[in-house]
Amino acid sequence: YNTLAAAVASGKSLKEAADAQKLETAELQAVIPAAESTSPLDQNLAAPTLLLKDGEISKLEQAPWGGFAIQLQSRGPVDEKLYTERRAELRETMLQGKRDLLFAEWLRVCREAARITMPGAEQG
Repeated sequence: YNTLAAAVASGKSLKEAADAQKLETAELQAVIPAAESTSPLDQNLAAPTLLLKDGEISKLEQAPWGGFAIQLQSRGPVDEKLYTERRAELRETMLQGKRDLLFAEWLRVCREAARITMPGAEQG
């Protein structure tokens, strides 16, 4: 990852830097992370770009096939009409994500705190 970031910082495109390291690249076009028309895979791939500025590269993200980093090339304008129509849905999606994260953290803490013993089993 550091080699990719350094190559991009020196002026190479992400594709050129990845090709030099024999890494596979793919380009996502006009991905709207919360849009119904965006596949779940593309939504997951686009999620790391939400806080990036044009030209920035995301940190390396784990994936079932290995990992990925994304470079945000540019952002398009917000479609205000679509945003207004989907605002409640977007809000619910964001709230559900927060609920899921909080539940996962609660479950992790509970598992760490659990002291389960089996009757008749040796302690040690």
